[in-house]
Formats: sequence, C-alpha cells, structure tokens
Amino acid sequence: MSSKEIVLRQVVTFRSPRWRAPRYVMVLDQPLPKNTMDDRYDRCEFHHLACVCREAEQAEELSELQGELRQILTVLREELADHATWAYGPQNEDDLIAQCKCFGCKIARRLYHTIGGEIITHASRRGQTR
Repeated sequence: MSSKEIVLRQVVTFRSPRWRAPRYVMVLDQPLPKNTMDDRYDRCEFHHLACVCREAEQAEELSELQGELRQILTVLREELADHATWAYGPQNEDDLIAQCKCFGCKIARRLYHTIGGEIITHASRRGQTR
C-alpha cells in the first residue's frame, strides 16, 4: 500500500558574501519560526547568521509592520470614502479643478495604494456621465 501524501520540504537558500560564490541550500527539519513565541526562540544558544532567534524576530517585526500598514490604509480608505480623490475628464485626463483639495486626498494621491474615490467630471455627450 502506497501513501499519496505530499511532503513539502522546508528549504532556505542564501548566497555567500562573495558575488560569484555559489548559492547554499539548507534543508530544515522544521519550518522557520513565525514569531518569538516559538519554543526554539528561548532555546537558541548559538547565535549566527540565519539563526532561528533572528528569523523569529524578523518574522515578528515584519508581521507587525504589515499589520500597521493595513491599519493605516483601512483608516485612510474609511476617511476618504466620499472624497473625489481623483477626477478625470472624458478622455481620461486629470481634472485638477474637480479633485478634492483636503490634506487626506493630497496624501492619498502620493501613495502607491488605491485610496479614495474617483469621479468622471464632464460628459462626453449630453446626458452621459462617462
């Protein structure tokens, strides 16, 4: 009887400090820790590059930063929900007069994330809004 389970290996690849040196592959017996609450974080004694305690700290810091970013974007989206952050004419040109001038919309236009609302300002034909 054969098993049909698929086992995913936990593999970490990294380069040597030298530019032309080959990549090193390290097969892990356990996945990397997600945060400092992992048991291996307290048991770590030999601190080195790519150590489990450093990986736990980095993973925890990364997840905290991602949570803060999500919170900031959520607050901005809620506050700018009814604002005309972007305004476009019928040929998709920016309508600088119709754009909202509040500080929140100015900040949102400088970000790389989609925040705020859009409007089409001038009808291309009479009675048409887009």
